[in-house]
Amino acid sequence: MGVRRRFQEVFQEAGVKDAKIHDMRRSFATHLLVEGVDPVSVSELLGHQSMQMLKRHYAKLRPAQMGGALAKLPY
Repeated sequence: MGVRRRFQEVFQEAGVKDAKIHDMRRSFATHLLVEGVDPVSVSELLGHQSMQMLKRHYAKLRPAQMGGALAKLPY
């Protein structure tokens, strides 16, 4: 049985409608970025050929990261 098919079965058993395996990929990346994992590492884990892909899909998370970065300043 293929991975996609198994995920669809698991989603269906859990009562999750309209879910796709790509949703899991996005959740994976989002959680890593929110937890402060550097974008280069996340991009590599996702297998992106360039940082542009990560920037395009996850740019909305940048303001939260910027605020966290500024909060680390000693003043």
